[in-house]
Amino acid sequence: MGCPAKRTAARGKGLVNSIVQNNYCDDIVARRLFAGVVLSKTAEYIHLEFAQPRRALSSAVFNGGLCWASHWLNYKVPLNCPLDVEEPVVTLENYARNKGWQGDTVGMMTAASMNSLRIHAAEIEGEHIVVISTAGISNALRAGDSADYGLHQQVVREVGTINTAIITSATLSDAAMVETHMIATEAKAAIFQQLGIKSTVSETIATGTGTDASLVVSGQSATSIRFAGKHTVFAQQVARLTMASIADSLNPVERAA
Repeated sequence: MGCPAKRTAARGKGLVNSIVQNNYCDDIVARRLFAGVVLSKTAEYIHLEFAQPRRALSSAVFNGGLCWASHWLNYKVPLNCPLDVEEPVVTLENYARNKGWQGDTVGMMTAASMNSLRIHAAEIEGEHIVVISTAGISNALRAGDSADYGLHQQVVREVGTINTAIITSATLSDAAMVETHMIATEAKAAIFQQLGIKSTVSETIATGTGTDASLVVSGQSATSIRFAGKHTVFAQQVARLTMASIADSLNPVERAA
């Protein structure tokens, strides 16, 4: 199994797009993505550290919702993890504490390989957008497929999951953060359609997996983005970067991981 290594860039009209790739089979130690944002990666986790707490909106199992985040943790768990293990929130909280990370950590889990990590980035008029994905599709589903759990049952399994983090240097309003989630979710569904990935339940085109999680992190620059609908260049780039990141992460070389 190989881990591709490449870097490409496309420029035009104040825009720089880049595929930020190392050999993703290797650990990454304190790699600066842009000012104040540092990424590390091992076989066990992917970690983002922010120099200053940043407003974050996520569907994460640990510190999900709206918060001021100092860290993001994407934690690897075994496939078909036993149901009698401790609560995911407890696992993630203890892990962050043992690492000595100060401030709030937004934590996600996945059974996908950390080698499926893909990072795509763009710079627009001096502002940065970075999309980070890990992906597995062992429980690909289409929105509206038959449910496995009732309202009073807890879902504790973490199987093939698409976890996505979108980080920008621009300052996003609350509305723009919600719209960014919407755009990224639509982009994920679009790439599933493009790749012909089918639901494991209905065998129709899937729109994601049953355990996906996403994170949007606002910056603190003087550039304020109030809205992020499809007519905006910000949304255009979020969608393109998300599609590229997930598509690369779902490369057949990595799907077996």
